[in-house]
Amino acid sequence: MAITSQISLRGFFTGLLSGSRSIAPGDQGTSDAPSQVTQVILQSGANTITVPTKARGVIVVFDNAATSIKTLKGITGDTGIEVGINNWFVLCFDSTPPASFVITSNALDTVLTEITFF
Repeated sequence: MAITSQISLRGFFTGLLSGSRSIAPGDQGTSDAPSQVTQVILQSGANTITVPTKARGVIVVFDNAATSIKTLKGITGDTGIEVGINNWFVLCFDSTPPASFVITSNALDTVLTEITFF
């Protein structure tokens, strides 16, 4: 039996000069999801995350108690972009996902990071 995933993002902004605004981009999902959840402790330096072949995206959640600075990269050596120390992010992939991506940590993270592929 195939596993179906549907990821929805909803947000609401208030206090804007123009009033309030909601955001609701189109849902992402697949009828053949890899259904893979991994929990890792990020090591100091480059941490290569392997992407399942059928993945359409990933949600990465850093623990609220995390303290290390993290950078998302396509490959080791890439400048990358710094991501929230104890937040989360979502990446959506094209029909052919990358083989992997890298999360570089400036120190050993002593708490789990949860990586969910959809």
